[in-house]
Amino acid sequence: MITALGCGIGKDDFDPAKLRYGKLILMTDADVDGSHIRTLLLTFFFRHMTELIKRGHVYIAQPPLYKIKKGRFEQYIKDDREFLKVMVKRASEGIIVRHGEGAEAIDGATLTRFMSHLDEYLGFFDKVGKRIRNEKITEMLARAELTRRADFESAADDSAPAKLVKLHAEIAAVAEQFQFRAMGALARDEEHQTWSLQFTDAQGAIRRIDWTLASSPEYRQMMAKYALIKDQIEPPFLIEYASKSVTETAEDDAEAASESAGEAAVEATASRATKRGTRANREPVEKQSARELFDYVVEQGKREYQVQRYKGLGEMTSPQLWETTMDPAVRTLLQVKLEDIAETEHIFTTLMGEDVEARRKFIEDNALDVKNLDI
Repeated sequence: MITALGCGIGKDDFDPAKLRYGKLILMTDADVDGSHIRTLLLTFFFRHMTELIKRGHVYIAQPPLYKIKKGRFEQYIKDDREFLKVMVKRASEGIIVRHGEGAEAIDGATLTRFMSHLDEYLGFFDKVGKRIRNEKITEMLARAELTRRADFESAADDSAPAKLVKLHAEIAAVAEQFQFRAMGALARDEEHQTWSLQFTDAQGAIRRIDWTLASSPEYRQMMAKYALIKDQIEPPFLIEYASKSVTETAEDDAEAASESAGEAAVEATASRATKRGTRANREPVEKQSARELFDYVVEQGKREYQVQRYKGLGEMTSPQLWETTMDPAVRTLLQVKLEDIAETEHIFTTLMGEDVEARRKFIEDNALDVKNLDI
């Protein structure tokens, strides 16, 4: 690579003016292994050819992770997040969800928005759950809506706050059923003048629900998303299938075909769809939790398509690689910029250096706040 670039390396030999290319594009697989390789390459350029980054020569390609196909329609999708959104949107167009005892219906654009908010909520729910270590208690905690410091401060008579007392009672009532036991009393933190709820999990570890947890970024994000869906998140969820007429089915398939094959394909696809007739009715399905509902809807979206997940760029044909990643007319490139050299140096030294303890501490301190983690 050093020979190909032509600008040398090292204090005495490196000369950015001799670079043979205007753009250096890092093109690695879209999965976690590709991410690791990209990180190593970025580390190399930062350590040994920093000037190339400063001059704007270094770019990152954005190859897709998925390809979905239905008939002649094909779409490339860059990552898991976008894939879920596409699947949810497609599935939401063909179902109606009724929730709670009143069986209120959600469908159409409202259902798509709800599923999008639910996806985000579940992501932060899982982060908070890493601290609580019990999904049932995390659900009860969200419903309790402990969002202010006052919710953890003493009541007027110096007793424990009402919301925390209520949550403690709810946990105690179901402790045996869900294999944990609530502790006998709420605990008061004299130093910070707040109360906490403590319980012992199935492994015997003491867990705390306190203001420290409630003021954490992941908890605040969870509650912000919960506020958007709390009126629609009560189980059970009854999933009904909206039957598509002959015309609607033909229009759907024709629209998909038109994105890739032109008017002739539209007419042919519409004709085939008309011959198929109306989609058969399916029995309603009931789900007992919001997570079960979300997973089910995603799977229904997948039923519409042939889904291919690329393990690497080598799985693509040459035309596919050109079309998705290399064609200057349509490709997406991210330019690598160096805005804060001192902070960048600190991060690279911590995560890519030889000090194992510093790296471990950084990971422990930031694990729950990470927003993009490919595992």
